[in-house]
Amino acid sequence: MSVFTKRFPYTSRSLRGAALLELLIAIALFVSAAGLIMRSMRTAMGRVTDSSERLKAIDLAQSRLAEFSSGLVSLRELQGGVEIIAPWIVETSVQPSAISDFSLVVITVRQDESQSASVDSFIPVTIRQLVHSDWNKIELASQVLEPEV
Repeated sequence: MSVFTKRFPYTSRSLRGAALLELLIAIALFVSAAGLIMRSMRTAMGRVTDSSERLKAIDLAQSRLAEFSSGLVSLRELQGGVEIIAPWIVETSVQPSAISDFSLVVITVRQDESQSASVDSFIPVTIRQLVHSDWNKIELASQVLEPEV
């Protein structure tokens, strides 16, 4: 028996087995890290898509308000209107405000459940803005304005 064998009792066969075990552990770590990165990327892409949809809804609500501001739509046309612009539903309402000569315009944009597959994560967008108007001149056909008890 040589000195070399006493100091290093491992044979070349056991060294190959250790190298194979080390390789398997490295592959398992790599696959785990790749899976974690892919899951993070999927989550990030979902959030980007949600943000994009939310920005589209905000833009649609602001565009509707800009139509009124520019005179393309009257306050009477905004009152109680529901408009479907696929895949969105735009609901508008006009209410009197506590400030005279001003009305509160409320525009809510939400996704149409029948048009969109990702309705679960979408939160409706609501924009409220005071606009200058004479509330007394607006005819209200279906809305009774009485304080709630």
